[in-house]
Parts: sequence; structure tokens; C-alpha cells
Amino acid sequence: MLNTDENIAFAGGLHSGEHSVIKRELGEYWMNHTVNIPMLAVEFVATKVPGQLEYYNKMQENVWALLEEGFSEKVITPGITTTEV
Repeated sequence: MLNTDENIAFAGGLHSGEHSVIKRELGEYWMNHTVNIPMLAVEFVATKVPGQLEYYNKMQENVWALLEEGFSEKVITPGITTTEV
């Protein structure tokens, strides 16, 4: 299985040079036995096993809380707070 999709190249990690080498080294017979499943890597990374879900949910709650406070009037005073040092 090779991810050689034109639109989701970042997910497979294969660039055109690597694909050329694999194609040359495997030969036509084995290349004809490969398949392209574009979202496989994305789905693998996105899939959480039950033990990860609780940790992931807590992590996301913390991230959203940090963002909410970081961009709130608690931290930013409109018209006064700037990005300049």
C-alpha cells in the first residue's frame, strides 16, 4: 500500500523522488499489486483507542481554556494591548 494521492500527499510522506525509487526497485509486477488509500495515514493518526480518549479530551479542554483566557479581556485590553515589545 502506497499513499501516492495527488491531493493528500502530506499524509503518506512519499515525495515524487521516493515514489520513483520504489517504482524502479519493485518493478512493474509488484507496483501493479500496490494500492493507494489516500486517507489511511490521516485516519490512523486521528483514531484514538479507548485509553487515549480520556487523556485527549482533558488535553483539548486545557487547550481551549488557555485559548479562551489568552484572547480574553482578562489578558487583552482593547486599544492598549499590542504585539509590540
